[in-house]
Amino acid sequence: MNTRIMVIIVGLNMLTGCGACDDKDFEDDVTAERPDVGSSFLNISITGSELAGEALSINPNINGGEFSVSWDAESSDPYHISLYASDDEIASSDDVNFFGLDCGTSSVDYQCDGQGGLSCSFTTDNKLSCGDITTFNPQRDLNGWLDGLPKQAYLILRVCTEQYKHCVTAPVDVVFE
Repeated sequence: MNTRIMVIIVGLNMLTGCGACDDKDFEDDVTAERPDVGSSFLNISITGSELAGEALSINPNINGGEFSVSWDAESSDPYHISLYASDDEIASSDDVNFFGLDCGTSSVDYQCDGQGGLSCSFTTDNKLSCGDITTFNPQRDLNGWLDGLPKQAYLILRVCTEQYKHCVTAPVDVVFE
């Protein structure tokens, strides 16, 4: 009986140390690296229209407004990525979710333990999109969110394991112009 209680206590202590959903921010940089948390997302980067000082410039008049997002994931589980436009470094319900993708072994385009990348664009009429525009992946109109241009903001990549038990976010400082 005492052995069972000890096993339960040790097990609970181990679970408490793991955390339910690690939503820790990466360094605020063009490329962010994250230490291993079981399933890990090692490298996330966003390349903008051009580098404007410390922040990435996303400008519809330079390179057609195109920018790229890439990541390197190591996971034995399927995972989900989401991209947000945000006023700050923290993903919240006020942010504009402009892309989502499930990745995993059944995905034709992306595999677990691999790299992924997207081509994204920002248009002159303030619409943001990544990948092929479809019914399930429409352009997002930012006019309600943008309070003027240029706008200092963040693009946030959120990566979660399939069951959303472990999530990490990477904010990148950008300027919409």
